[in-house]
Amino acid sequence: MLSPPSTLLIGPGGTGKTTSVVTLLAEGLNVRMMATEPSAPNRVIEECKKRGVSDARFDWHFVSPSPPKWQSLIDSANTVNLMSLKDIADMRGGIAKQDGKQWISFLNNLANFTSDRTGEVLGDVTQWGHDCALVIDGLTGVSTMSRNLTVGLKPNPAPGEWGVMQSNIQNLLLKLTSDCKCFFVLIGHVERETNELTGLSNITVSTLGAKLAPKLPPLFTNVVYAKRVGTNFLWSTADTGVDTKSGDLPLSDTILPSFKPIVDSFRARLKAAQPALVATA
Repeated sequence: MLSPPSTLLIGPGGTGKTTSVVTLLAEGLNVRMMATEPSAPNRVIEECKKRGVSDARFDWHFVSPSPPKWQSLIDSANTVNLMSLKDIADMRGGIAKQDGKQWISFLNNLANFTSDRTGEVLGDVTQWGHDCALVIDGLTGVSTMSRNLTVGLKPNPAPGEWGVMQSNIQNLLLKLTSDCKCFFVLIGHVERETNELTGLSNITVSTLGAKLAPKLPPLFTNVVYAKRVGTNFLWSTADTGVDTKSGDLPLSDTILPSFKPIVDSFRARLKAAQPALVATA
């Protein structure tokens, strides 16, 4: 059975990553967003109005990255004031981990998605079909949730704790890119990292630690860099020094910011495979 492609869409803030989700709706897909920023769904709805695209197929569920309580911030400050950095690093229980359960809520809603818009329960995201798209906006919030779950407000995690935080994210994305039967889009920010093998500095997806960043792009069919040139928003799969993957898109640094070519490419593959699927039925 053919499954739709997965896309990692990365770029600085203000490059139109979230608003490009409207192009999935324009292709007739049911778009369901897991939002870690409260403004993300509203930006999609406003863009729908601007473009004359119906938002009737758009659902979302918001999970906050869990901003800490005042008392947790005070407890963290007292800990930092009274202990050495080495002693803090050696703490096994983290700091204010009780505020860090949003990761669990996030997973629960992927396992059984509930629309904040309608209250409808839409089920396991990995069981949605070709007519749907799961969008996670964005990886920065997901990374914060994983860190809070593991160490809370601890400012200098130990190496083993970094490994746990990174493993949480890698395992989640491995499941979504492998098991989803719908289109999957992950939106992330970027940062500059130095490649340990080449010594060169590359722009790559922003996540928890330099060791995790290069492991994420290979999981996706398409890795696309969103940018703004003057007043124009563009996508690129060919910018020098950026970790990208062309997949269903041309190798170019001036691609119009639209998921339409990705959707069209999959639909063409699905159509070409139909005779073979019928023959083996």
